[in-house]
Amino acid sequence: MKRIFFWLTFLALLQVLAACAPMKTDVASRANIEVEVISTPVVTVSRAEAYSNNGQLYISGAIRRMHNIKLPGHIDVSVVGSNGVPTTKSVAVPGLSSKRKGAINLPFRVQFDLEPAAVSKILIKYHPRTGAQGGHHLSS
Repeated sequence: MKRIFFWLTFLALLQVLAACAPMKTDVASRANIEVEVISTPVVTVSRAEAYSNNGQLYISGAIRRMHNIKLPGHIDVSVVGSNGVPTTKSVAVPGLSSKRKGAINLPFRVQFDLEPAAVSKILIKYHPRTGAQGGHHLSS
């Protein structure tokens, strides 16, 4: 009887917590914005989402690093406007040069002064430091 009471209380608590969680919708899927993630062998973008808040476009996500990196780079996030002009920001990801072994998931977030309606495409790529793997840049 105690187990049943425990599990019912636990499930009720989970429902309350889920109801209190802030709800945000992914702007990219709602506005039909194409999100292109370009993976590299060293670091992959494991998750990415775009959302709007107070007229600002936020793009957040996480990268996954499988092993140590000698020359850590950065994330290039390009937002292509409906007029075809790209706006690119580079995001340094703290912890990318960690000596810890094994897989590491590291979050990133970037803010653009654009409305989601003015965006047609989002490109996200890990860019290694020049000399690490040839140094590639995003191109639209």
